[in-house]
Amino acid sequence: MDAALSPLERLMGRIAPLRPREGAVVALLFAKVFLLLFAYYLLKPVREALILSESSAEVRSYALAAQALLLMAIIPVYTAFLRRIFPHYHLVPWITVFLAANLLAFMGAGAAGFEIGVPFFIWLGIFSVLIVAQFWAFAADLFSVEAGERLFVLIAVGASVGAWGGAVASKPLFNLFGLYGTMGVAVALLLATVPLTPLARRRVPETSRPAPEATAPHPEEISGVLGGFRVVLTDGYLRRIALFMLLLNCINSTGE
Repeated sequence: MDAALSPLERLMGRIAPLRPREGAVVALLFAKVFLLLFAYYLLKPVREALILSESSAEVRSYALAAQALLLMAIIPVYTAFLRRIFPHYHLVPWITVFLAANLLAFMGAGAAGFEIGVPFFIWLGIFSVLIVAQFWAFAADLFSVEAGERLFVLIAVGASVGAWGGAVASKPLFNLFGLYGTMGVAVALLLATVPLTPLARRRVPETSRPAPEATAPHPEEISGVLGGFRVVLTDGYLRRIALFMLLLNCINSTGE
């Protein structure tokens, strides 16, 4: 088995066991989540600069509440409506392009003199949840449970390194490019992830793909407000993914 591994796969195998031809898709997903988290952490100082220059700390608190309410409305719509129409591998690139277009709209409105601090604050909170959730949902659709349990450890490193790199680079890039220039860098990073989605899907080996009968339930099969929680709580694999996302959000909240 080791003889059939590429040099990249043998290197990755020091962290998690890989099978032949899995290294390319892991590298693509690593790069994708790295760029997404890097872009988000670049935008956090922009968010703070905007809302504190245009509003007060009290308004920021109200914006956090509005953000939570909007998430409660948007996530069920995303799950119940959009995922019924488009599979993840079609939906993810379009959502990413849409979010990049949102950023361009904020740049244009801000440059035109409009106050964008509060809407941008709310938007970025929704953005942070949506990009992480749809990335891991897409990645989970690519692999069997056995392959995901082996490979997600490596892919999650990309999220951690991207978050760290974006946090470290945010201040010097903000000083270099300014508020709207930093937004432009984030737009470029988001658009760079778009071609990685079909590339990753094509590179998954057949032996690592989920069996047809092992696919996740469709949204219409998850009935009731707590249906999604029941699915997660009854599946150990999904519980581990949920724990990772919870820890990531806890890290994010400490940087608020």
